[in-house]
Amino acid sequence: MFRQILRRQMTTTASAAPKPRIALDPSFAVLMKDIDASLAKNHESTHSKIHEELQVVQDFASLPLDDGYDPMAVHEEERKSPAAIYGSQSIGAVVLPDELQDAISVLINDADKPRLRDDAKRLFLDEEAGNGGWNTEFDATYKSFEQRKRHAERDGTAFATVALPAHYSAILSVLTHARHRLGPTWQVDRVVDWGAATGSALWAALHTFQRDIETPLEDVKAAESTVKTYMGIDKRAGLTDIGKRILREIPIAPGADFSFRKGHPYPSLDRVPNTLAISAFSLSVQPSDQHRKQIIQEMWDSGAETIVLIDHATKPGFAAIVESREALLNRSHDAADADGDPEMPKLNRGESVHVVAPCPHEKECPLVGSKLQCRFGQRLQRPNFVRRTKHSGVGHEDTLYSYVVLRRGPRPERVSMHSEVGRVGRIGSLQAEKEARESPREVVITDGAGELEPKEEEVVSPVDHDKVAETLRLESFSWPRVVFPPMKKGGHIILDACTAEGKIIRLTVPRSQGKQPYYDARKSSWGDLFPHPPKNAPQDRYQAKRSKVDGPVLRGSDIGKGNAKGQKKHDPEKAAYEKIKKELNIKRRKERKLRKMATD
Repeated sequence: MFRQILRRQMTTTASAAPKPRIALDPSFAVLMKDIDASLAKNHESTHSKIHEELQVVQDFASLPLDDGYDPMAVHEEERKSPAAIYGSQSIGAVVLPDELQDAISVLINDADKPRLRDDAKRLFLDEEAGNGGWNTEFDATYKSFEQRKRHAERDGTAFATVALPAHYSAILSVLTHARHRLGPTWQVDRVVDWGAATGSALWAALHTFQRDIETPLEDVKAAESTVKTYMGIDKRAGLTDIGKRILREIPIAPGADFSFRKGHPYPSLDRVPNTLAISAFSLSVQPSDQHRKQIIQEMWDSGAETIVLIDHATKPGFAAIVESREALLNRSHDAADADGDPEMPKLNRGESVHVVAPCPHEKECPLVGSKLQCRFGQRLQRPNFVRRTKHSGVGHEDTLYSYVVLRRGPRPERVSMHSEVGRVGRIGSLQAEKEARESPREVVITDGAGELEPKEEEVVSPVDHDKVAETLRLESFSWPRVVFPPMKKGGHIILDACTAEGKIIRLTVPRSQGKQPYYDARKSSWGDLFPHPPKNAPQDRYQAKRSKVDGPVLRGSDIGKGNAKGQKKHDPEKAAYEKIKKELNIKRRKERKLRKMATD
């Protein structure tokens, strides 16, 4: 679009016929010529520099036209280093593909709209909570089997209208990041989904694993996916029936086998390549820990090469992810390490497992026992049916989630943070060129005259982009991950990140560290991997594990928070005095009121 506008402007300018020159008096013409020369000189000195964005492209015929061309976005992306670009987890706001929107719209058109609104409020609206009160946690309880059967279709329709789009955006974000971390050789053609509900993971997997990975999300088709087999496991018949109805409205590839079952029908299998086992937003709503452990047992026994666990960013959801992560990582330990726990499922402990994302380590989560959760967010552009169901004019919503991606096999070897591969982008290149121009040059005396020593031209060797990408992929398993929103100050950036040592550290990136590291830190986002080593020694952050009796808050209570200037420290004695003072004032007002009533 940008280039088409320029082309039209150039065509219009070229086709305009010049107007005839006006005949002037000779003396007046000389005066006008002097004025034109003065104005031209002043204009040249003031506007001698033409910005790159304002330069007119002359050869339009050799440039392909693209309606989605965004020169500012391309320029902004080039300013970051390749390593920082690779470590970015952000995929932007998710737009529900047209085929999925149309299928859900058909489902809603067949439903009673006022009753659908009431069902959505009954299941997902908490008027006492913040953020509008809407959530996507489905934990419906019924008084009898007849009531469950009567509400099955209605609750499934409400789930597909409110929860499915939000769950889809979070699952899509996790799968996209996992595909990015595991490289182009990772292919998925079989998906087993525990807690399938209406098939949120199915649609996310179909739209993530496409034959053409360059297809925009809004244009992806389920029929073009590499996934050929899907088995959704869920005992909630009302949700799975709605998932089957949506599936009938979407064309799929010939020969694809997609089904929903109430249980996993296969016994323990060996490793099955190109298989993904996933459980999304269902672990925390299991009736007991034993049910959750059984799901983890079945996921491991399925032989899936990659296991993905996602849940709500709540205290129960994060706890379910942490417990399941530890149970799966214990498979790589010796059998003696886990025999002390009789409830621990006895799986194939001899096979190694490593964490792909988000953790850069396999140690215990440093946030376990604290009030904080390791969580991330994904924005969704609300479809029309979501806005109408919620009676909201807001065009987007954010879904918070906790997750872990594990894969069978050993973790790639740890790499030093001082690697220089892909650490220089456009910002760093411009800084290096400026320093080279300003560097002092020696004067060479030849034939009685002095001249500057000629600079040696740097030999630029061709870059193997595939090799650089593979090197960054392996190195990224050792980079710290930003687990809280960055705190961006005037001359420095503060990042709270989880490291390969299993700690939460605070990285401070000052402007003096260099333009490229500072720019990458300033443009980093919550959930990104940060590739640059710290200039100064990082600070270890931790929170005391809470007990039933609240004790003093130890160092690290401000993890993920910025300290306000002039913020006063909490003084328990002063707080107690203020409380007593307030109670005395209330008591005195009551006494004065009683005396006044007695005199009247």
